[in-house]
Amino acid sequence: MSDKLEQSENSLGRSGIIIGTDPHEKKGEDKLSKATKDSCKTTIEVIHGLMTQIIKNRLFNQINCKKAITESDSSASNNEVEMENP
Repeated sequence: MSDKLEQSENSLGRSGIIIGTDPHEKKGEDKLSKATKDSCKTTIEVIHGLMTQIIKNRLFNQINCKKAITESDSSASNNEVEMENP
């Protein structure tokens, strides 16, 4: 889809040059499109980094927390039972 948009923009840009628009304006558009592409790539990299951090957190931290919670709950209930018996 992005290729189709670029093709349509390029065809409009070429027709604009034929009509007689300013060539400096075309350079500005090229710089703007380059900046847009670069910012899109940077955004995608940031999103991938965040997803990686979330996945690592879930894999390595969430499981241990659940085990620790269940162990602490069971030990707490055992302690309560022991306290009630003496």
